[in-house]
Amino acid sequence: MKIEPLQPKKHNRHKFNCGMEALSLYLQRFANQDQKRSLTKVYVLAERERVIGYYSSSAHSVTRYNLPEDRQLGGYHEIPFLLLGRLTVDRQYQGLGYGDH
Repeated sequence: MKIEPLQPKKHNRHKFNCGMEALSLYLQRFANQDQKRSLTKVYVLAERERVIGYYSSSAHSVTRYNLPEDRQLGGYHEIPFLLLGRLTVDRQYQGLGYGDH
């Protein structure tokens, strides 16, 4: 079992079911498209082709003036950060610690 970038030809996305339709459908139908358009990067926890869980991340930024004064870094107008978009585990593996820190 390992965490690796989603590979549609390797990972069986269609059997993934986390119990939340929107999150399951995202992996099954849209994650690969978003990766191809460089909107996000999707990583899966997988055992061979079986997807146990996944998360998505993308680059984002916030205008410095929208931050508390003690967080407004130097002269930068936009502060970059990594946005964790989705994080979920297949129903068969929920409660086993895979989504914990």
